[in-house]
Amino acid sequence: MEACGKNCSEVNKRAIDAGLAKRKKAETEEAFIDAEVKAAKASSRLERGDGVLYQVYTPRGFGKRLRCFCALTRGLPEGETMSPTYCKCGEAFAQTYWENVLGRRVDVKLLESGLTGSDVCRFEIRL
Repeated sequence: MEACGKNCSEVNKRAIDAGLAKRKKAETEEAFIDAEVKAAKASSRLERGDGVLYQVYTPRGFGKRLRCFCALTRGLPEGETMSPTYCKCGEAFAQTYWENVLGRRVDVKLLESGLTGSDVCRFEIRL
């Protein structure tokens, strides 16, 4: 599933390129992160912790039945769950995104998943 996430990041390179462009415009990494925290959307937001970021996705912000942004999971019936193993793809995507945008290694860990019953997908990004 990690390979799936890396492949997905190649297919969706525009998202990484857009983040990298925003990072280059910011004077500092802190200024970039502050701007991303302020730019919360109905489907995605960034929260700051002590030496850690939390990337929170709310797929239902895009559509009532959407529980994951991954096309492989779109047919999951309401009330059904999937193994969090599928979320290793999302972890790899988030890690690829943040490593490219920040230009350094980060560690990403899934904390909550819409596929396992949560209303949100929450990833911890250790800087």
